[in-house]
Amino acid sequence: MNAAPLSSCLKDIDPELNVLSAVPSFLPAMLKAGEVDAALVPVASLLADESLEVIANLGICADGPVRSVLMKCGKPISEVRGVAMDPASATSNQLARVLLKNHFKVDAEVKPYDDPLAADARVVIGDRAFREKPGAAGDYDMAEQWRNLTGLPFVFAVWACRKDFEAKRELSLVLDAAYEKAAGHLEAIAAECADMLGLEYDLCREYLVDIIRYRIGDPEREAMATFKKMTDGL
Repeated sequence: MNAAPLSSCLKDIDPELNVLSAVPSFLPAMLKAGEVDAALVPVASLLADESLEVIANLGICADGPVRSVLMKCGKPISEVRGVAMDPASATSNQLARVLLKNHFKVDAEVKPYDDPLAADARVVIGDRAFREKPGAAGDYDMAEQWRNLTGLPFVFAVWACRKDFEAKRELSLVLDAAYEKAAGHLEAIAAECADMLGLEYDLCREYLVDIIRYRIGDPEREAMATFKKMTDGL
Protein backbone atom coordinates (compact mmCIF):
# COMPACT_ATOMS: atom_id res chain seq x y z
CA MET A 1 0.00 0.00 0.00
CA ASN A 2 2.71 2.50 0.90
CA ALA A 3 4.23 2.16 -2.59
CA ALA A 4 0.97 3.01 -4.38
CA PRO A 5 1.47 6.81 -4.45
CA LEU A 6 4.88 6.29 -6.04
CA SER A 7 3.88 3.67 -8.58
CA SER A 8 0.18 3.92 -9.41
CA CYS A 9 0.50 6.81 -11.92
CA LEU A 10 3.71 5.74 -13.65
CA LYS A 11 1.99 4.47 -16.79
CA ASP A 12 -0.14 7.62 -16.90
CA ILE A 13 3.06 9.61 -17.34
CA ASP A 14 4.75 7.13 -19.70
CA PRO A 15 2.43 4.45 -21.13
CA GLU A 16 5.43 2.51 -22.48
CA LEU A 17 6.78 1.77 -18.99
CA ASN A 18 6.63 -1.82 -17.80
CA VAL A 19 5.76 -1.74 -14.07
CA LEU A 20 6.47 -4.86 -12.02
CA SER A 21 5.57 -5.79 -8.44
CA ALA A 22 7.71 -7.77 -5.97
CA VAL A 23 8.32 -7.91 -2.24
CA PRO A 24 10.94 -5.35 -1.13
CA SER A 25 13.71 -7.84 -0.37
CA PHE A 26 13.66 -9.13 -4.00
CA LEU A 27 14.04 -5.73 -5.64
CA PRO A 28 17.80 -5.05 -5.23
CA ALA A 29 18.69 -8.28 -7.03
CA MET A 30 16.25 -7.47 -9.83
CA LEU A 31 17.83 -4.03 -10.17
CA LYS A 32 21.41 -5.31 -10.18
CA ALA A 33 20.55 -8.03 -12.70
CA GLY A 34 19.15 -5.46 -15.10
CA GLU A 35 15.61 -6.84 -14.91
CA VAL A 36 14.43 -3.32 -13.99
CA ASP A 37 15.93 0.14 -14.49
CA ALA A 38 14.69 1.56 -11.17
CA ALA A 39 13.22 0.05 -8.04
CA LEU A 40 11.91 1.00 -4.63
CA VAL A 41 14.97 -0.40 -2.91
CA PRO A 42 15.08 -1.06 0.86
CA VAL A 43 17.41 1.55 2.29
CA ALA A 44 19.57 -1.09 4.00
CA SER A 45 20.29 -2.60 0.58
CA LEU A 46 21.07 0.80 -0.91
CA LEU A 47 23.53 1.66 1.87
CA ALA A 48 25.29 -1.68 1.49
CA ASP A 49 25.76 -1.46 -2.30
CA GLU A 50 27.93 1.27 -3.82
CA SER A 51 26.72 0.40 -7.32
CA LEU A 52 23.27 1.88 -6.56
CA GLU A 53 22.19 5.48 -6.09
CA VAL A 54 19.05 7.42 -5.17
CA ILE A 55 17.03 8.73 -8.10
CA ALA A 56 14.38 11.50 -7.96
CA ASN A 57 14.77 12.01 -4.17
CA LEU A 58 11.60 10.02 -3.55
CA GLY A 59 11.05 7.19 -1.12
CA ILE A 60 8.92 5.77 1.68
CA CYS A 61 9.54 7.57 4.97
CA ALA A 62 7.91 8.25 8.34
CA ASP A 63 8.55 10.79 11.07
CA GLY A 64 7.11 9.00 14.06
CA PRO A 65 4.76 6.00 14.33
CA VAL A 66 4.29 4.25 10.98
CA ARG A 67 1.97 1.39 12.09
CA SER A 68 3.18 -0.96 9.36
CA VAL A 69 6.64 -1.87 10.71
CA LEU A 70 6.31 -3.59 14.07
CA MET A 71 8.23 -5.72 16.51
CA LYS A 72 5.62 -8.03 18.01
CA CYS A 73 6.76 -9.26 21.40
CA GLY A 74 5.77 -12.50 23.07
CA LYS A 75 7.89 -11.53 26.09
CA PRO A 76 8.72 -8.19 27.72
CA ILE A 77 11.41 -6.48 25.66
CA SER A 78 13.97 -6.84 28.46
CA GLU A 79 13.59 -10.63 28.21
CA VAL A 80 13.74 -10.90 24.42
CA ARG A 81 16.74 -12.93 23.22
CA GLY A 82 15.63 -14.07 19.77
CA VAL A 83 13.69 -12.12 17.12
CA ALA A 84 12.28 -13.72 13.98
CA MET A 85 13.13 -11.84 10.80
CA ASP A 86 10.51 -10.78 8.27
CA PRO A 87 11.73 -12.29 4.97
CA ALA A 88 10.16 -9.43 3.02
CA SER A 89 12.37 -6.61 4.35
CA ALA A 90 16.10 -6.30 4.91
CA THR A 91 15.70 -2.74 6.22
CA SER A 92 13.19 -3.55 8.96
CA ASN A 93 15.32 -6.46 10.16
CA GLN A 94 18.37 -4.19 10.32
CA LEU A 95 16.32 -1.55 12.12
CA ALA A 96 15.32 -4.17 14.68
CA ARG A 97 19.00 -4.96 15.30
CA VAL A 98 19.83 -1.27 15.70
CA LEU A 99 16.99 -0.70 18.16
CA LEU A 100 17.74 -3.79 20.23
CA LYS A 101 21.37 -2.76 20.66
CA ASN A 102 21.16 1.03 20.90
CA HIS A 103 17.67 1.75 22.23
CA PHE A 104 16.35 -1.23 24.17
CA LYS A 105 19.86 -2.25 25.31
CA VAL A 106 19.18 -5.98 25.10
CA ASP A 107 21.41 -8.73 23.74
CA ALA A 108 19.07 -10.34 21.25
CA GLU A 109 19.65 -11.97 17.86
CA VAL A 110 17.56 -11.23 14.78
CA LYS A 111 17.56 -14.32 12.57
CA PRO A 112 15.35 -16.62 10.46
CA TYR A 113 13.18 -19.07 12.36
CA ASP A 114 11.52 -22.18 10.92
CA ASP A 115 8.64 -21.34 13.25
CA PRO A 116 8.54 -17.54 13.77
CA LEU A 117 6.00 -17.94 16.56
CA ALA A 118 8.65 -19.81 18.57
CA ALA A 119 10.79 -16.65 18.77
CA ASP A 120 10.54 -14.21 21.67
CA ALA A 121 9.52 -11.48 19.19
CA ARG A 122 8.86 -11.08 15.47
CA VAL A 123 9.44 -8.36 12.89
CA VAL A 124 6.20 -7.89 10.94
CA ILE A 125 5.88 -5.38 8.09
CA GLY A 126 3.42 -4.18 5.52
CA ASP A 127 -0.25 -4.95 5.26
CA ARG A 128 0.09 -7.91 7.66
CA ALA A 129 1.02 -5.48 10.42
CA PHE A 130 -2.46 -3.97 10.19
CA ARG A 131 -4.20 -7.33 10.36
CA GLU A 132 -2.34 -9.34 13.00
CA LYS A 133 -3.28 -9.19 16.66
CA PRO A 134 -0.79 -7.55 19.05
CA GLY A 135 1.92 -9.75 20.53
CA ALA A 136 1.31 -11.20 24.00
CA ALA A 137 3.67 -8.58 25.47
CA GLY A 138 2.66 -5.83 23.05
CA ASP A 139 3.97 -4.30 19.84
CA TYR A 140 6.70 -1.74 19.27
CA ASP A 141 6.32 0.60 16.33
CA MET A 142 9.89 0.64 15.07
CA ALA A 143 9.71 3.99 13.27
CA GLU A 144 8.47 5.54 16.51
CA GLN A 145 11.26 3.92 18.51
CA TRP A 146 13.84 5.16 15.96
CA ARG A 147 12.42 8.69 16.35
CA ASN A 148 12.73 8.35 20.14
CA LEU A 149 16.35 7.19 19.76
CA THR A 150 17.61 9.68 17.17
CA GLY A 151 15.10 12.50 16.84
CA LEU A 152 15.05 11.80 13.09
CA PRO A 153 12.56 10.45 10.55
CA PHE A 154 13.19 7.00 9.16
CA VAL A 155 13.60 6.11 5.49
CA PHE A 156 12.43 2.60 4.61
CA ALA A 157 12.92 2.59 0.85
CA VAL A 158 14.02 4.89 -1.97
CA TRP A 159 13.67 5.00 -5.72
CA ALA A 160 17.12 3.84 -6.82
CA CYS A 161 18.92 2.93 -10.02
CA ARG A 162 22.31 1.57 -10.97
CA LYS A 163 25.03 4.21 -11.14
CA ASP A 164 25.81 3.19 -14.72
CA PHE A 165 22.20 3.63 -15.88
CA GLU A 166 22.34 6.21 -18.66
CA ALA A 167 18.82 7.66 -18.60
CA LYS A 168 18.80 8.83 -14.98
CA ARG A 169 17.49 12.32 -15.62
CA GLU A 170 14.71 11.21 -17.96
CA LEU A 171 13.55 8.49 -15.59
CA SER A 172 13.77 10.74 -12.52
CA LEU A 173 11.46 13.24 -14.25
CA VAL A 174 8.94 10.46 -14.92
CA LEU A 175 9.10 9.23 -11.32
CA ASP A 176 8.66 12.76 -9.97
CA ALA A 177 5.74 13.54 -12.28
CA ALA A 178 4.04 10.26 -11.37
CA TYR A 179 4.24 11.07 -7.67
CA GLU A 180 3.01 14.64 -8.19
CA LYS A 181 -0.03 13.33 -10.02
CA ALA A 182 -0.74 10.69 -7.38
CA ALA A 183 -0.30 13.18 -4.54
CA GLY A 184 -3.40 15.01 -5.74
CA HIS A 185 -5.49 11.82 -5.56
CA LEU A 186 -4.39 10.13 -2.33
CA GLU A 187 -7.95 9.67 -1.10
CA ALA A 188 -8.87 7.78 -4.27
CA ILE A 189 -5.71 5.66 -4.00
CA ALA A 190 -6.58 4.93 -0.37
CA ALA A 191 -10.05 3.77 -1.42
CA GLU A 192 -8.54 1.44 -4.04
CA CYS A 193 -6.11 0.02 -1.47
CA ALA A 194 -8.91 -0.50 1.04
CA ASP A 195 -10.93 -2.48 -1.50
CA MET A 196 -7.96 -4.51 -2.70
CA LEU A 197 -6.57 -5.34 0.74
CA GLY A 198 -9.82 -5.63 2.68
CA LEU A 199 -8.86 -2.84 5.07
CA GLU A 200 -10.91 0.09 6.36
CA TYR A 201 -10.85 3.18 4.18
CA ASP A 202 -10.16 5.53 7.10
CA LEU A 203 -7.10 3.49 8.07
CA CYS A 204 -5.74 3.55 4.51
CA ARG A 205 -6.43 7.25 4.11
CA GLU A 206 -4.70 8.14 7.37
CA TYR A 207 -1.75 5.96 6.43
CA LEU A 208 -1.19 7.41 2.96
CA VAL A 209 -2.14 11.03 3.69
CA ASP A 210 -0.92 11.64 7.24
CA ILE A 211 1.67 8.99 8.12
CA ILE A 212 3.84 8.14 5.12
CA ARG A 213 6.13 10.81 3.64
CA TYR A 214 7.52 10.54 0.16
CA ARG A 215 10.04 13.35 -0.33
CA ILE A 216 13.71 12.81 0.57
CA GLY A 217 15.07 16.03 2.07
CA ASP A 218 17.93 16.95 4.40
CA PRO A 219 16.41 15.30 7.53
CA GLU A 220 15.88 12.07 5.61
CA ARG A 221 19.42 12.14 4.23
CA GLU A 222 20.74 12.67 7.77
CA ALA A 223 18.59 9.76 8.94
CA MET A 224 20.04 7.47 6.25
CA ALA A 225 23.60 8.48 7.20
CA THR A 226 22.84 7.84 10.88
CA PHE A 227 21.30 4.46 10.07
CA LYS A 228 24.36 3.47 8.01
CA LYS A 229 26.68 4.44 10.88
CA MET A 230 24.65 2.39 13.35
CA THR A 231 24.37 -0.65 11.09
CA ASP A 232 28.11 -0.53 10.37
CA GLY A 233 28.59 -0.82 14.14
CA LEU A 234 26.52 -3.96 14.57
